[in-house]
Amino acid sequence: MRYQRRVTHGRVEIAYGNLTG
Repeated sequence: MRYQRRVTHGRVEIAYGNLTG
């Protein structure tokens, strides 16, 4: 499970992280 934080997409990144992670 990877958690990548981005200035543009913070919550979306976490959501995708769970799907891809």
